[in-house]
Amino acid sequence: MIIGVDICNTIARVNEALALHFLGTYTIPESLQKQRRWDLPGLTPDFFRSPTGMIFLSQVQPYNGAAEVLSSFVRSGHKVIYITARPQETELVTRRWLKEHHFPCDEVIHSEEKGLVCIEKEVDVMIEDDPFYAQQIKEAGVSLFLVKQRYNATFPAPKMDWKMARLILPKAVGKNIKSERN
Repeated sequence: MIIGVDICNTIARVNEALALHFLGTYTIPESLQKQRRWDLPGLTPDFFRSPTGMIFLSQVQPYNGAAEVLSSFVRSGHKVIYITARPQETELVTRRWLKEHHFPCDEVIHSEEKGLVCIEKEVDVMIEDDPFYAQQIKEAGVSLFLVKQRYNATFPAPKMDWKMARLILPKAVGKNIKSERN
């Protein structure tokens, strides 16, 4: 099975780090918790391409348990592909971050067309957080799980966190793939 995995706010705690960097607190203000993208002074569209943005991405912390769950899938014979909307310029920083935090890493694809990438790479299931990309993935007919976030609470897809992922993903993924292919 091929498992696609987003990075920002799926395996990497980017929003918490953004709150600390721009607001001085790990606590995400209530007004921002339901927004998938934030309008903060200094958070420009090119922030993640800048030297400051690259350093920022290298220092983001992973979600507890994510690396272990994905590594267990690889040990079981599955392939993990990271499909991220991060700019291509972040490739080296992203790969270093994955290695530093013990994520299995074979392939990293940078694209804002995640549904198309899932089709091209024959992804069986995608783990995402962002409703915008989740809609692309759903329209591509790929099984989808969302890492629980306030901004994706109303999106019609199964939600999970990494604590429950080890228990629910192997069973649920098998059922979803069988039902979609039959």
